[in-house]
Amino acid sequence: YRSLDPARFGTQTPEAMLEAVREGDRDGLVRAMFNRFEEPVFRMEPREGALFSALSGLGFETVRMSGSGSTLFGVAGSRSAAEALAQHAARLPGVREALVAQTV
Repeated sequence: YRSLDPARFGTQTPEAMLEAVREGDRDGLVRAMFNRFEEPVFRMEPREGALFSALSGLGFETVRMSGSGSTLFGVAGSRSAAEALAQHAARLPGVREALVAQTV
């Protein structure tokens, strides 16, 4: 938590995500997703930042870090796309397991 720097927070707000959820705007939600811990965690753990970049290059709609960094996840447009991307992700150095899950 000490590594969080409000000057680096950017313009993302939770309100944009909440509004997208209220409106049922899946694409808006994907665009609005953020995690303020990503920047300091990737600075302190460059391997996680490199894995984030590698996952981002696979074709997910977005890649994010959960919470304070225990998991990276990607959002795909369909189950078949997610399954194909998971197969590619599973082969990346540093990936322990690539799972496909469906949200509610």
